[in-house]
Amino acid sequence: MSSRVVSLKTVAVVCLFTFWSVAFECHADEETHKAELRKFEKDVCKKANVNYLLYFPAAYAQSKDAWPLVLWLHGDGGQPNRGGMAEIKSYGPPHMAEEGKEFPFILLAPQLWGDVHWDADILHALLQEVMHEYRVDADRVYLMGYSRGGFGAWELGCTYPETFAAVVPISGRPMTAVERLKDCGVWIFHGEDDTGVPVDGARNMYDGLKSAGGDVRITVYPGVGHDACSPAMATKELWDWLLEQRRKKK
Repeated sequence: MSSRVVSLKTVAVVCLFTFWSVAFECHADEETHKAELRKFEKDVCKKANVNYLLYFPAAYAQSKDAWPLVLWLHGDGGQPNRGGMAEIKSYGPPHMAEEGKEFPFILLAPQLWGDVHWDADILHALLQEVMHEYRVDADRVYLMGYSRGGFGAWELGCTYPETFAAVVPISGRPMTAVERLKDCGVWIFHGEDDTGVPVDGARNMYDGLKSAGGDVRITVYPGVGHDACSPAMATKELWDWLLEQRRKKK
């Protein structure tokens, strides 16, 4: 696969947040408190400066077809001051592509910009930019992530569930609102002996999605710690299943 390293600078994501606040009046001669209901409304903008790897299928340049896209979120260690791009390329789909694996999809692998969690709004803005610039099949956009990227996959997927056909969190911490992914295909991977991110969280996410009527699978590897990424990447059925998923129309 051919690859590019790209820097996306100053992409403004404009979100409208409405905050409600209350002001309390305290009277020395009364034990009761009176609350005044007030409203705060303001546009809040974020600026992104994101480096990312972009891998294209060998046939992309010669075809006019729209291609599936996989958005891969790396784990801790790929930040500019903590291993950088070399670390990002050392495992997961980027490593497979660097080793000569020909994927039948575009692979987008952003670099986490600091010692922070992945920001769902910034990632969504980056994804929309890439989808606008290149021939991407909007019904076959897939989200994968490992460790910190696994949590990022949960968060991004739950924040923008209408964007993805499938989500694959690997060794990721759980979060709330998992029922928002009930219309996406979800396959969870986790190591049974993971002491950093206990497997109970993954099982709870699975149970929550099942209860919501979601199409969800879970694979728990006995005797495996935090690195559930290696066996997951070696699972041929995962890639076959992934490419069969289509975004559900509403």
